[in-house]
Amino acid sequence: MRKFVVEGESDAPVAPQKLADEIMGVAASHNAEKGAVDAAPWVEREGKCGHLVPRCNCGGAQVHMADDYNEGGEGACLAIVTSLGLGDFDSTYHSCLDLLASSSSPSPSQSQCGAPPPTSASGMGHKWFDLNRLLASTIDPINTYVDADNDESEFRCECTCCGGGGGGKWRALALLVLRSLYNWKPSLFKEYRPHLVFPSEGLRIAVKNSSTESLRILKGVLDTACLNKPRLDVDTAGMTQEEKRKYEEAKAMWCAGTYLRGVCLFHGIGTPEDKSGALLLDLECEPYGFGPSLFNIGWCYEEGKGGVERDFAKARQFHLSAAEKGHAGSQVSLALMCKEGRGAGKNLEEAVRLFQKNCEQESVYGYSNLALCFKFGRGVNQDEAEATRLLKLAVEQGDPWSQRKLGLQASVGPTESLRLFRLAAAQGDTLAQRELAKALLTGQGTTSHLPNPTLAVKFYKLAADKGDRTAQEHLGLMYFEGAGEEVPEQHHLAVKYFRQAANAGSLMAQNNLALCYNRGYGVPVDLREAFRLYTLSATSGDRTAQFNVALCYVMKEGAGTTRDVREALRWFRLAADQNQTTSVTVMKRVRTGTDLLTALRIHSST
Repeated sequence: MRKFVVEGESDAPVAPQKLADEIMGVAASHNAEKGAVDAAPWVEREGKCGHLVPRCNCGGAQVHMADDYNEGGEGACLAIVTSLGLGDFDSTYHSCLDLLASSSSPSPSQSQCGAPPPTSASGMGHKWFDLNRLLASTIDPINTYVDADNDESEFRCECTCCGGGGGGKWRALALLVLRSLYNWKPSLFKEYRPHLVFPSEGLRIAVKNSSTESLRILKGVLDTACLNKPRLDVDTAGMTQEEKRKYEEAKAMWCAGTYLRGVCLFHGIGTPEDKSGALLLDLECEPYGFGPSLFNIGWCYEEGKGGVERDFAKARQFHLSAAEKGHAGSQVSLALMCKEGRGAGKNLEEAVRLFQKNCEQESVYGYSNLALCFKFGRGVNQDEAEATRLLKLAVEQGDPWSQRKLGLQASVGPTESLRLFRLAAAQGDTLAQRELAKALLTGQGTTSHLPNPTLAVKFYKLAADKGDRTAQEHLGLMYFEGAGEEVPEQHHLAVKYFRQAANAGSLMAQNNLALCYNRGYGVPVDLREAFRLYTLSATSGDRTAQFNVALCYVMKEGAGTTRDVREALRWFRLAADQNQTTSVTVMKRVRTGTDLLTALRIHSST
């Protein structure tokens, strides 16, 4: 049996047996069926415990546990694990929301977002509980929301119910299960922003907000769920209906617990990260046909993770098994593999069929990918109207990729485009942040119709800080040239962003950074460094840089290099071939018999 290590306490493995005995001991005292469970012939016993986790009525899950043990959340966690395994998605979903709400809910005086408090301890009332903002603040540390009617406004919610005020005790487990559940049945998340439960960074932040004690209990809960591995070589023909139910329940509990232990290992939640160990746990679930584990195995082979070599054929096989069981994530993965011809030949028609199947589960990934198929006529007849309809369905669920794509369509108009860019940008979509900055810089779509360079810089920075090269280029130009009184020239900042973009391979930024070194804008003059950067950009084909390299060679003393008229002529010719204006004019005179230096003097005097 795999052991976990308690973070911050000891490097020695910690057996969950004591905790398991506590949980099961208290529950067993309320469980009249204990003897029958202990005697189950189909359990492979591990450790001291030789019985199933007791059952309780929690959200409809077929799991029994003492009500008075739910106070700390352990009973609720066990119920979540079991209901997940049994495929009782609705119970799993609402139980996760209950855990999030109960661990993060504010008193009436604490709430800063106008959300009314719950009326009772049970039935928390998810209408008041803002999962959107809880997840957004958990995953996006920027958490910036700009009001559509006020270019200057910004909304930051710091209250406990929205997650800004610190962590809920069980947030890690709840987000962990929600993340898995969306992959399985996305229609449950229709009213929220489903993509927010995916990023690993969100899980890591959730862990930081959970105490060491709650992580210890989480590990204990998952280990308890996995104490008894049901055998598969069981003849169920002679079983009573009750015995069959218990057998299926045991398999569900074990698979769900083992799967979630693997997710904890993969992401380093409460235990050192071990991607290979996580894959081994998923492989243990494979014979049981557990959809989420089949998806994880397929993903590992698809990406070459978990200690296995990339193997698209195997990935396709596992995704197919999970997709046949209705796993939404595998439907999309398999469709993309069919569309791109990975693991087998291209099959656009099959990809469309799988995307359509995924759309039946109201998945934003099905909607958005099928929209691309209709837009470009891949596997279906081209239909722009249908593509737009599907994008709108994804937009209704808050998908930032679809918000940005729909915003880029000219048919929606500048005002609606700006609104969609704002929505996507607020969720951290880098390209939307850049598009929003571009629109704000021109004032297009804003209520005032006036440029807002200050806000444009803000959103360019958000994108640039995440490595967007185009945003870095634009920021460099804004600081180099200035953008009115609001954004004055600041050459040292221009150099900063030109350098970032140049290091990322931007030819324009390499040329502009060279100009800064050549003229001493924001840095000391360094002609050799300027020539190096000009040459770097010119060699890759930038026509302005080619013209500048030619000038360096033609200068009387040379500029960062020795004078070489023949080499200058070669670079002028290359730039002229790409229609660089001055080079075209100079080369026309050279072709009529004028020498290069005279041609340059004539051009300078006109």
